[in-house]
Amino acid sequence: MAAVKEGKGINLTTPQALLIHPPGLVRRGISFIKGLQRGGRLTSAAIRLIGTLATKEVVELNRDETERFLRGETLEEYRGGGVWVIVRYRGYPLGGGILSSRGLIPQLPKAVRSITHLPP
Repeated sequence: MAAVKEGKGINLTTPQALLIHPPGLVRRGISFIKGLQRGGRLTSAAIRLIGTLATKEVVELNRDETERFLRGETLEEYRGGGVWVIVRYRGYPLGGGILSSRGLIPQLPKAVRSITHLPP
């Protein structure tokens, strides 16, 4: 794997792709870290890629909570002081969220929000 700074974030790609510079190429690889100007955080794609390895700042949800999370609802049973967390269901990484004083606020792209593909 190779990391390349693209805009305000870091993308992961292959070493071979770093050598290619076709006209019109805007980005290479998958978005891995964004918001570098504010310290950086993992993207949803990165969380789904390596989220099973996380041991800190992880929230494990049950099925009902997962369905609510994927619908974009704030989960009031989880609270914190603005900490970014990785959210998982049965060990499967779903994406990120913010533990706020209001609850766990989902930070998922709309294209990812689907409860139709949850494992039983």
